[in-house]
Amino acid sequence: MKKIADYSAWMELWEQEYTLTRQLYRNVLRWGSKEAIIDPKNNKTLTFKELDEESNRFAHALLDLGAKPFDVVTGNVMNTYHWFTIFMGSMKARCIFSLSKHKASRGAALPPHGR
Repeated sequence: MKKIADYSAWMELWEQEYTLTRQLYRNVLRWGSKEAIIDPKNNKTLTFKELDEESNRFAHALLDLGAKPFDVVTGNVMNTYHWFTIFMGSMKARCIFSLSKHKASRGAALPPHGR
């Protein structure tokens, strides 16, 4: 079967230029007022624009605290809309987000707060 088009140049550009933060920005431009996140546990929804704004606030907070590119940001985050805000904010600050386990195994003892 004969190729109709050669997309190799486009694919190379896509691999170099595509980022999730750019995808979010694209979605804000296209569907800014549409729901991006639905969090039934907290009875909260975020539109693409709200997700972009909240993740920007988190990114700026990281930068204000002195975060540098490729610093690791770790969080003990439940499965809520906060996870997406922290994940995207970390990426916008060019940091790496590493999720820590948020629940201890049944019967495990947790150390007192601050230790």
